[in-house]
Amino acid sequence: MSDSGRVERPGLIQFYSDQRNAPEHLYRSECRFLPWLAEQSHSVLDVGCALGGFAAVWKAFNPEIHYVGADLSSTLIQEAHRLQPTEDFLVANGTTGIPFTDSSFDVVAALGWLHFERRYPEALQELWRVASSRLIFDVRLVGDGSAGQHGFQQVPLHSELLSEDPPWPYLTVAWKMFADLVIGMQPSSILVYGYEGYPGPGVVGIDGKVCFAVFVLEKSPTSVVVPEVIAQLPWPVPGQVADRAVVLSPEELDVRVPSPVDLHQVNPDEIPIDAAD
Repeated sequence: MSDSGRVERPGLIQFYSDQRNAPEHLYRSECRFLPWLAEQSHSVLDVGCALGGFAAVWKAFNPEIHYVGADLSSTLIQEAHRLQPTEDFLVANGTTGIPFTDSSFDVVAALGWLHFERRYPEALQELWRVASSRLIFDVRLVGDGSAGQHGFQQVPLHSELLSEDPPWPYLTVAWKMFADLVIGMQPSSILVYGYEGYPGPGVVGIDGKVCFAVFVLEKSPTSVVVPEVIAQLPWPVPGQVADRAVVLSPEELDVRVPSPVDLHQVNPDEIPIDAAD
């Protein structure tokens, strides 16, 4: 995200020091594609890396992958260097400027922060610019009949909600509008997986369920006129996207990217339906 004031809080170091640093810490949406992406890639740029815990996650699935972590927080990057001196880390703003040339990394990852970023369209364009093959990111979607909402989340640190800390934005976006956005990025393929649940603790201003959705956009070395779309979501692909893409069946995603585990046994992103009902 682009608000440096929030990401420089000292409590974030303690928050990330003992979690988000092993494969078993992956959320359900992340687990759908990340192991496959690691196996397919030689290099990854992890934007919003915090303490760089995902270096161990990517390398668990591909020990030879070249990992680079970037974060807006100089506090977190300084600690990442201390904890993992053999890895590459840098301070960078994923929304306004990543200091790499076009197509620098096989895969670019932006996991766990775009739903905090009001300028997510600009962020996606910048992330897409430095990816040579694939971009993976997650967002919070709502159905075609709903409008996106702007709420807030009191981010939990030290295993509790710190009411004195300023809340972070919490954004949902309508699937119909977001589908238009990603089609406009001109990928060769759009792979999507998502499931419905409820926002986590501390979220206010968001009514009802959201869809925890993870996207993989694929690039082609040649120009693409009509991209493929394979979506496993609670709703069908919007009509205006179907007119501009080749929409394959949801089952095709399991053929293209076999899931390594039973996703229902993996940590939910926030609050799944069955836990809330």
